[in-house]
Amino acid sequence: LEWQNEPSRYIFFISLLILTIISLLPQAGAEWTTSILSMSRRMSILYYSNENAQTHITTSSKRLIRYRHYLFALFIGFQE
Repeated sequence: LEWQNEPSRYIFFISLLILTIISLLPQAGAEWTTSILSMSRRMSILYYSNENAQTHITTSSKRLIRYRHYLFALFIGFQE
């Protein structure tokens, strides 16, 4: 029980808190990007009726989803 009085305990808890915040960041970013993408898709339906802009937006959203999966795998690997 001697280690509980040392400052290393506080360093451990602070690093744990920072790691938790870092691991929560991609989830918030994913929700943010999906809301922005749905909004931009709605705007594109309103303004551009041609299929060119629609296909461009779907390809960019697929690319974002792929990068998001890589980010999740990276953070899970860091946490293990």
